[in-house]
This record gives sequence, C-alpha cells and structure tokens, in this order.
Amino acid sequence: MISIYPPTLIKTMQKIFSFLKTLPFPENQTILLIDVGARWGGNPPWDQLDNKYVTYIGFEPDEDECLALIAENKSSNVEYIPVGLSDAVEDHILHVTREPGCSSILQPNKSVISRFFLSERWEVQKNVPIKTVPLSKILEERNIVPDALKIDVQGAALKVLRGAGHYLDNLLLIDVEVEFSEIYQGEALFGEVDKMIRQHGFDLLDINKYYAKRKILESRYMTRGQILFADVLYVISLERFYSLAMSPLDRAKKLWNLMIMLSIYGHFDLALEFALHEKSTLTKRDKLAIQSSIRKYTAIPMWKLILFNNVFFEKLGFVLSLVANSMQIKSRIFGWGSDQSAVDCRYKHYLTHPILRLFRK
Repeated sequence: MISIYPPTLIKTMQKIFSFLKTLPFPENQTILLIDVGARWGGNPPWDQLDNKYVTYIGFEPDEDECLALIAENKSSNVEYIPVGLSDAVEDHILHVTREPGCSSILQPNKSVISRFFLSERWEVQKNVPIKTVPLSKILEERNIVPDALKIDVQGAALKVLRGAGHYLDNLLLIDVEVEFSEIYQGEALFGEVDKMIRQHGFDLLDINKYYAKRKILESRYMTRGQILFADVLYVISLERFYSLAMSPLDRAKKLWNLMIMLSIYGHFDLALEFALHEKSTLTKRDKLAIQSSIRKYTAIPMWKLILFNNVFFEKLGFVLSLVANSMQIKSRIFGWGSDQSAVDCRYKHYLTHPILRLFRK
C-alpha cells in the first residue's frame, strides 16, 4: 500500500470520516456484511470502518488461511467461517495456486492466462477437497438478513449469487469481482453476472478494472493491456428500495445502513437522494442533518473556485497529472495495472494512511 499522499487527498479522507462522524447513526445498530472469499480479512473500503459499525462474517474455504484469520481476530463483531460457498451442497476441489489469492474451485485456464505477465501466479500447487454450501442455507440457519454482500471467489461469483437465493432481494449493496475473459475454466463472465444482479433490482454504480499485458511484448515496452477482471459495485435501485414491504422503523434502519455504505464508497450524492426521497421515513431533523453534513464536507472550497476555476489551471492540472503518471515506472513495467494505479485515481482515498485512525477504535 502507498503511504505518501498529496495534501488534497488527505483532506478528502478527512472530509469522509468527519462526515460519517456527524451522522446521528442509531446506537447498537450495525451493517451486516457477508464477505465471500475473505482471504487477508476485511478489504477496502470496509477496513476503514470501526467494527462497532459493522457485523462482519467472512467465508474462507482455505482452512489454514481461515484459522489464521480467526487467531488474529480480536473483535466480537467479526467472524470467520472455514466454508466455501456455491449454489449447492456438494464436493469440490479447491485449486490452491502459487499466489493463494488466485485459488478457486475452478481450474485456471492456462490457454488464456499463459499469454499474460505473472501467469505463474495461477500455477496450481495443491488440490484440496472441500464441501460447499449455499449462502441461503447458512442465513436461514442463523436467521439473519445481510445488508451487503462482497464476493471475491475467482470465477465462481455466479454460483455464490445463485446460492444466495431470495436473500438477493433483501440486499442493499453488492461488491463483486467479475472476469471479462475466461481466466478459469467454465466460469460465468461479467455479462451473466451483471444480468442476474440487475434482474434483482440493482443498479451498476462503479467499476474498478484490472488490466494485463501480453508477454509477447516485453514489460518495459508501453501498451494498454487487456481488461481481464474488475471489482464491480451495485446498489439497490431507488425505486425498488422504496417499493420493499417493511415497517417505517425498519426502512429507517436500512436507510442509515445504506447511507453509511454509500459514504465509505464515496457516493454522497446517491446517499442524499435516498435520504431525501419523498417516501423516506427519516425524521425531518435527520434529513436536515444529513443534507447539511453532505453539503459541508463535499463542497469545493470557495478559494479553489475563485483561483482555479479557469482554463489555465485546468490545463496545468492535466499536465501535472500526466507528469505524475509518467513517473510511475515501477507500476508500468509490472505487467499488470488497474484503475487504482493512476495518481489522480478516484480510489486513492482507500489506501492506508494514519488519518484513517480517526474513525477506528
């Protein structure tokens, strides 16, 4: 992780957490997050939140990794379960790869991945028998309804979504890794995953793409690379949220959870749209507080509008961003890149910095 930030990015992070602290979030209420493929524990942006705001349940089929996570965990709001999720109770083989994060219940597709840099990370080191279960079975047994679902299962996302059953209709947010090329044999690609999620009333909100370069041209030569996979963010549509049958109190609770989630992902405008909807069950006082906070902490400072809102500084800023990106040689010859690589990337506020301690225990 990068640890050096321009002052403007530090201020952006300060604003986000200052905003969240101003919200009169109901006491003893948490966001229930299901993390499928929980290797390395909670990931950005969720790892920025204090555990008091989140009840986290992570599923990790690699038993050794899961036991290590359990041993490191010190929060009563965090739980790790050594179980793989799919669309049925059945036996699978977990193909553990040289890079453990590339492990999957699907075989790596050598004919595709071997053409790109770092393909050795997908070399299978061992095959471990595991049993998978549908997420709906576990949720029914525990009598819980999650708010958010995060999926990172290397090609098996559609299986996990199918295994969630009717619980998909109760989710507020889905963060899922999808592939655009068949990196794993027989996997469902982005089109199928996107179609299923949209059919359950979700809107696509954001995409963070990952690119790979082909080995036919040495890494020191410049080329755009191909999009192989991405992290895709979906949120329940405004219309479907307000058409769900629930009590005013339950809707208010869901609204608070939704606004916190949208805020940590940086979508303050949509959070405000949900809060101020004509069918919103939030109190007038809460609506005013939310609107005031969002406007206060997302406003571009007036001095910037006066000094920089002109063609000269716009072009200067563009040139500086090009210069900054051109200096990132190490990442350019790595063979892989992502939307997170650019200096002016919108995802930079996810990266670790001491300022994040403001919102932690």
